[in-house]
Amino acid sequence: MPTLGSPTRDLPRLHVASTGKTMKELLDGQKGILVWIASGGDFTPDGHFATPVQLAFLFDGERLVGRLPELSVSSHLNDMLGQDLIGVSSDSLTTLDKLDVIAMQMKVTKPG
Repeated sequence: MPTLGSPTRDLPRLHVASTGKTMKELLDGQKGILVWIASGGDFTPDGHFATPVQLAFLFDGERLVGRLPELSVSSHLNDMLGQDLIGVSSDSLTTLDKLDVIAMQMKVTKPG
């Protein structure tokens, strides 16, 4: 007889398919902020999201232009996956492993 395990809470993985464009094409000549480490954020029950960003870089779609000071980003889930979604790159951020990058518009502020 199979053994029953302890119940767990687990969210299904969200997967957004590639838009077939490179990050450079998605940014279309604009620079973006590449968020590398963001910790401490949360969603509210109505879908608003905010998080402090501890490590971010100015990014031109091909290379890191420079490190940015700590900042905060915020948005709403519907906007992040709707009108503010730019796309998911077809190219990888690293050569070590396939690391997809998603581009979206978000509000950026100084922490504090």
